[in-house]
Amino acid sequence: LIARENKHAGGNILLSADFREIHMGDWEGREVADIGEAFNDLFHERAQNMRHARAPGGESFQELQDRAQAAFARICEETVLHKNILLVAHGGFFWALNCALFDLPMERLFDFRHDYCGVHLVEEWKEKFTLVSYNWHPNLYSS
Repeated sequence: LIARENKHAGGNILLSADFREIHMGDWEGREVADIGEAFNDLFHERAQNMRHARAPGGESFQELQDRAQAAFARICEETVLHKNILLVAHGGFFWALNCALFDLPMERLFDFRHDYCGVHLVEEWKEKFTLVSYNWHPNLYSS
């Protein structure tokens, strides 16, 4: 929002619903303990099968990953003449995208911590992506 309102920010700003967090359907906004009690079997199935299990009315991590990959590919194609892209999205989006970009199995989805405002620097190299910096979060407030 700040960049969109700042005339000096430069560059193009693309707002897209594709960057949203995983859709949790009927579980959205509920406490984990409440979900476990109300949806016991499905809750445990999802823990065992993160890739394909989904909350009622929600999306699976595979569907999230498909959406994240498509959105990232589209941005890369649309910004082919630009060298730098800043992508701001939710943790689930980045977990799923990182697994796809770096050929990690979905079972390792939560192996990598995403801090609030953490910055992940990725560079394209030989038609693949390489991780340059992960979860970097400099002191954003100078004293």
